[in-house]
Parts: sequence; C-alpha cells; structure tokens
Amino acid sequence: MTGRWLGIDFSGNHLMWRNGCTRSNVWIAELHAVGRGLELVDLRPVQQLAGDGEPFARLVALLRAGDHEAAAVDAPFSVPAGLVAYLRLAGRGNKTWRACERGAGEALAYSAHWA
Repeated sequence: MTGRWLGIDFSGNHLMWRNGCTRSNVWIAELHAVGRGLELVDLRPVQQLAGDGEPFARLVALLRAGDHEAAAVDAPFSVPAGLVAYLRLAGRGNKTWRACERGAGEALAYSAHWA
C-alpha cells in the first residue's frame, strides 16, 4: 500500500487537453495519508503532468504506473451528438432530447419525458 490517492476532474471539452492550453480545467489532485486522514499535497492541470507526449497520454501513464491506492474520476457523461440528432429525427418514443452548452465546453444532455 502506498498511502497515495489521486483525484481527476474532467471538466470541459477536448480543447482542455491540448498541450498549449493555458486555461485548462482538467485537474489532477494527489493526496497522501496523514494519520487517520488525507492531505492534499499536489494539485495541477493535466498539462503539467510529468512525462512525454500529449496530456491524456501522460495521465494514462500515471494511472498505469499504479503507484496509488485508488484514483477517483469526476467526469461528465453524455451521448454522442449524432445519436441525439438521429433519435430526434426518428421520433423515437416520447422522449424530448436537447443539446445544451456548459461553461467553456459543450456537453450533450437529454431529458426523457414519458407520456
């Protein structure tokens, strides 16, 4: 056991993963066990992870190394835009689909209203 935990916040869209992104809102937190609690010892945008390659590849390498007890991921979930458009055009069921924008990135959300 390492006494090290990781927290990953995936806020934003694919543009937040670029090497040169200076306003990224994809964050990596590192916590260590201290007594019976945890202490935040590092917080950085994904672009500042050590290693070579694109930021996502460096995050994969960090997770693959396995030098942590667990990694918690806070990531939005959405369905592909093409699926939303298809279902809307096909009139599938009594569902109402809508696309919405969030913050700096776009996210797709849907709400199902059953008749």
